[in-house]
Amino acid sequence: MGGIAACGDDSTGTQQGSDVDALFSDVVTPDGGGDSTPTDTAQVAKVRKLDFDDAFGDDQVPCKGTDRCTISISFSATRTLKVVYTEDGSVKAGQVVKFAIENDANNLGFLNTLSSFTDESGISLVETKARSEIVGQYVVKAYIDNSDIPPLYFDVVVT
Repeated sequence: MGGIAACGDDSTGTQQGSDVDALFSDVVTPDGGGDSTPTDTAQVAKVRKLDFDDAFGDDQVPCKGTDRCTISISFSATRTLKVVYTEDGSVKAGQVVKFAIENDANNLGFLNTLSSFTDESGISLVETKARSEIVGQYVVKAYIDNSDIPPLYFDVVVT
């Protein structure tokens, strides 16, 4: 049976005085051997947040610091909905904010876009209007895709 080497045989590349195979020399062993790359490369996580631009909704209930804001529109009106994106309390330009219509049983809501970038003031906006002259309501969700940032909801009342 010549030519077969057992695991740990010096002919397979085992380092002298170690039980670690040379093929895995970057594995850290209890004796401190292995890769010497520093592991202290973690960065401090940023506090990322979406908030309403308007302090109060049309119902005079505060919007800032909450996840819902109520607005009213007439059949023929177009309304601009704005959210502000911040990182560590500072506004941030260039972030994509997505928008979606939810809870719209009558297919009443319309958006002029499904996403927009934040401007130099951290503001992202979308325009909404009613598709028809029907009294009702729908929700516009503002969110950042693939993120743990909680979404915001505009409760739109059509009168």
